[in-house]
Amino acid sequence: MGFDGPKSDRISDADAFILMSGGVDSMLCAHFMREKGYKSQGLFVDYGQRAAGYEKRSAKAISERLGLLPLVSVSAGRVADCRGGEIPGRNAFLIFSAMTLGGISRGLLVIGVHAGVEYYDCTSDFIRGTAEIVSAYTDGTLRLIAPLKDWMKPDILAFAKDNNLPINLTYSCEAGVNPPCGKCLSCKDRRRMGC
Repeated sequence: MGFDGPKSDRISDADAFILMSGGVDSMLCAHFMREKGYKSQGLFVDYGQRAAGYEKRSAKAISERLGLLPLVSVSAGRVADCRGGEIPGRNAFLIFSAMTLGGISRGLLVIGVHAGVEYYDCTSDFIRGTAEIVSAYTDGTLRLIAPLKDWMKPDILAFAKDNNLPINLTYSCEAGVNPPCGKCLSCKDRRRMGC
């Protein structure tokens, strides 16, 4: 467990830390934070998912293209059977990994959850409750935000396309193959949205 990568690849003095998965949602969050003038840095969590290598490469490429501080990557080892679909507690795990493995304790912690899915950890109740815990742990110096929590996936993709964001750099295949499998839920979602 802990950091992988060189010492210079550690958390900086950013104002906003974006949980980067390499997908469209986290890319849009990074774009929003940059556009609002926050000094922003992406954080990638490798938890043993099949697509970790491709996701990390995409997160790094997106960070570079958007002009964020260098991407930080932390590794938690294999924490679940990551064959695709829902991983119960995944978003809570990512948030608390950012705090414990990434050492983030101040500023904004940004997660790209959105509306239109049935997972509890994508709901406003989850974000509100988890934000209270994050704030309590840090005496209010770290705030959890989810800028896309009321957005539907078609709106996210339309915004990304309309603003010429680099969708081509994103990766969202649960099978972790290249080219993407075309069969997992993420691939089907992207195909349905014209990506």
